[in-house]
Amino acid sequence: MALRPRRWPPAALLAYLAAVAVTGALLWTRPGPPLAVRVLAPERAVSTAPELQERPQPWWVAFRVDADLWERLFRWAWPLFPGSGGRPADGGAPGGEAPDGGAPGVAAPAGGAGAVGSLPPGAPAVSASERGRWTPGEALQALSLLLLGIRWDTPLTWLLADLPALADAAPPAPPAPSEAAVEDARPLVVTGAEPVVLIYHTHATESFLPELPGATGPQDAFTTDRRRNMVHVGDVLAAALAELGVPVAHSREEYDAAGRVGAYERSLAGIEPILARYPSIRLIVDLHRDSVGRDRTVAVAGGRRVARVMLVVGTDRLLSHPHWRENAAFAARVAAAMEAAYPGLVRTVDGQPYMVEEGRYNQHVAPGAILIELGGAENTLAEEDATARLLAPILADLVKSGRVPPRRATPTGPSR
Repeated sequence: MALRPRRWPPAALLAYLAAVAVTGALLWTRPGPPLAVRVLAPERAVSTAPELQERPQPWWVAFRVDADLWERLFRWAWPLFPGSGGRPADGGAPGGEAPDGGAPGVAAPAGGAGAVGSLPPGAPAVSASERGRWTPGEALQALSLLLLGIRWDTPLTWLLADLPALADAAPPAPPAPSEAAVEDARPLVVTGAEPVVLIYHTHATESFLPELPGATGPQDAFTTDRRRNMVHVGDVLAAALAELGVPVAHSREEYDAAGRVGAYERSLAGIEPILARYPSIRLIVDLHRDSVGRDRTVAVAGGRRVARVMLVVGTDRLLSHPHWRENAAFAARVAAAMEAAYPGLVRTVDGQPYMVEEGRYNQHVAPGAILIELGGAENTLAEEDATARLLAPILADLVKSGRVPPRRATPTGPSR
């Protein structure tokens, strides 16, 4: 009995021929470098090498069909389709070249250039296309995405498929960052119509080693983050004074952000307009921190650790400052009030309640101008804040009792 040749049903034959035609067109018009190169070595995708040049886009791009998806689907479905010959395995670059440009055959180090661990969030890892094979689950996932626009692992796509109008809805607004996470960038904060205290920071970027991971010494204890430098300490002092009914103007400018050289000239130029605008200001505090060791900058007050205080008085040895002794007398008054309230809080220098320096430190603008070194680079921010709150009632009492000398017209000029 002769055997008759088996004929394929017309529908099956048409499906087979269509699959062959589509796959052939796909492989002939592949849009550029393999996926592994685009994902794991993006710098190669813009290479001028001929093998990595973009080829003409296939006609089905107009239907928003992904070419790699077609290829993956048909390679899995029909074993006679071209395999993974010449394609990188597990994310390697073509020709055995390492994806980070290293020696051929050497895998990229974990986390290095080209490693999956270094990809941005959401970037795909090595997929079935790079492996050259598909699992049935991956193929069904691809077919579902291709035909229905649904991803099994993304429930939102199921909802959007049933309710397309949701795709045009505005996305929800991101939650507002917490107040602590937002840096206050205001250059000047004034409480009250007529402030009587001005706080500013010639060396505003002075910070504290415990607040700066990786910093090893006082030379590293600087930051422009106002939440961790002297501006923050000034914020605490200004708020404490305001709670006591003393209106304050706080200049939050970082006058040393461009460097410490010339910082006093910049801070003088910054506070002169404030003093001109608010003639009510009498007490002027330039708030710093010192750079000496922690053994000299920590005290205990009320059962808790606080930062110690040192006052600095400028003179007329370098620049004109004929009334510097009035500033020295006021500094001695402030130190005595601090010491009376908290013995040991003030750091003395050679038996004096303040340090005398050659520069005038902008103290020529008013006899009530003082420079306070609050703690040092090894203090914590909590210790700094605690001392700022201790100083507030002392300074408030000096203001309210009239023990701050009045301002007088003083010629300006170079500062230090």
